[in-house]
Amino acid sequence: LRRTTPSFGMTSAQLYLLPRASHRDPRRPLFLRSHEPLMAFGLHHPIKEGGVPLRCFYPTNVREQLQQSAAAQLLNMVKVEPQNLGHKVSLPQYPFQDYKQDFGTITSEVFGFVLDVLREAAPGDRLTRQLAGVVQGEVELDY
Repeated sequence: LRRTTPSFGMTSAQLYLLPRASHRDPRRPLFLRSHEPLMAFGLHHPIKEGGVPLRCFYPTNVREQLQQSAAAQLLNMVKVEPQNLGHKVSLPQYPFQDYKQDFGTITSEVFGFVLDVLREAAPGDRLTRQLAGVVQGEVELDY
């Protein structure tokens, strides 16, 4: 995966410098055809903490690998705190704030993405079960 220097308001998918595929290009089946929020979990940034681990991705199962990368970061960084009228869910700033166009700006969209990723990749984890019990209308997201 190659990327450019991000500028404010870009989605993670816009960061990729994907070559135009001619019909004869053998790599054509590997090119992205649509927006994929999981892409943000495939970008490695050399930051002290909170970044996605550096991984090697293979074309046969990129989606599964991105799902695993996302789940690993979420399981490591998402915190849930009960409050008087609901729950406070703390998410990592990267990628949720840095690429917020990828995940949506409505709390239910972001919360739904997190819960879907964890249900798919870590269904039996304590955090997944805890988030599944949270009522979406009573969630406050913190970055």
